[in-house]
Amino acid sequence: MKSVALADLARLLEGERFPLTTEKTLQSAIAAALTAAGIPFVREHRFSPEDVVDFWCAPVAIEVKIQGPKRAIYRQCERYCRHADVEALILATTVPLNLDRLVKPAAVVNLGRAWL
Repeated sequence: MKSVALADLARLLEGERFPLTTEKTLQSAIAAALTAAGIPFVREHRFSPEDVVDFWCAPVAIEVKIQGPKRAIYRQCERYCRHADVEALILATTVPLNLDRLVKPAAVVNLGRAWL
């Protein structure tokens, strides 16, 4: 699988107006955008029995969240970053969250911003 840069993926996601009705609808739209951009990915990539990231664009993991407690979202992202294969993480979300303290490079893509 060809390596994809964190900044390139974040820019792609920031530039799209994705449907924000449900996570499944949003994930389908993100998959379509990645496909259209020619970016190889795996959906629902399993790092371990408890860690399944929404998109794996090796070496970048993309987690999609449109709701949920901030602490739980942060912990989930933190777990993904502990895996050796993950070099960077993108949180595509409508939940404002700071990921600056993760052990690996991370970006938060505010999906609502494209609608402004």
